[in-house]
Amino acid sequence: MVVSLDNATRELEESHQKQIQQASKLASIGELASGIAHEIRNPLAGIGAAVEVLSEENNLNGQRTEIVAEIHRQITRLNRTLHDLLEFARLRDPEIVPCDVHGLIRPMLALVRPDAQKSHVKIEERFAANLPGISADAGQMQQALLNILLNGIQAMPNSGTLTISTESAERDGHGIVRIQVRDTGTGIAREHLLKIFSPFFTTKHQGTGLGLSITRTIIEKHHGIIEVDSEPGKGTTFTVELAACQPETAAAPDRMEPQKEFTHVET
Repeated sequence: MVVSLDNATRELEESHQKQIQQASKLASIGELASGIAHEIRNPLAGIGAAVEVLSEENNLNGQRTEIVAEIHRQITRLNRTLHDLLEFARLRDPEIVPCDVHGLIRPMLALVRPDAQKSHVKIEERFAANLPGISADAGQMQQALLNILLNGIQAMPNSGTLTISTESAERDGHGIVRIQVRDTGTGIAREHLLKIFSPFFTTKHQGTGLGLSITRTIIEKHHGIIEVDSEPGKGTTFTVELAACQPETAAAPDRMEPQKEFTHVET
């Protein structure tokens, strides 16, 4: 028994040390990413301005016009990558206010519908009636939801169905709001399931691998839970659970502050 206790204690200490090392590594990566992003952003902005000037020249032939357009597209992609790195490095603490859940979701659905239509993806809404509100940073929560929605659509490049559902439930005796996003896409391989929330992990040709990592960080900062269930060839379901507001503090839909801007993070 003494030997078993010693072994268990040693394993716990080793696990704790690994967690500390991982946290330190991520902090260093965040600082490095932020520094690199700032160093690149200014010259990239200058290059973008020069390309804009070139694109306005009247003497560009067809081939040169195509080359300039491609340069502009790549600059846009690099700017998006820099934004993702900065979001990862400096995600601020949430500014909590009462929010209507459906009021958070619907603007994000409007943003992803064009992408869904291009991929022939049908969007289904299954919203619960009389759903309680949540206490959240509206902008951050919409950022997290947008990343999940886009991830689902990208998993269905050749048609499918994206289902967004909400319900009121309980966990450990406390009221919660459950949001589920289910796709009928390619699914996630078993060996990748434990890695999808890790920073910089991605199976896509493009993207930084930060989208789902940022999403999990946002959910955890709101003391919520995010889980994923997937079966290759059948699809994936993301489940987000957040504490429900008490009735006297819940916000009505028209009290939620409108958001100015949303930028998705490549996963």
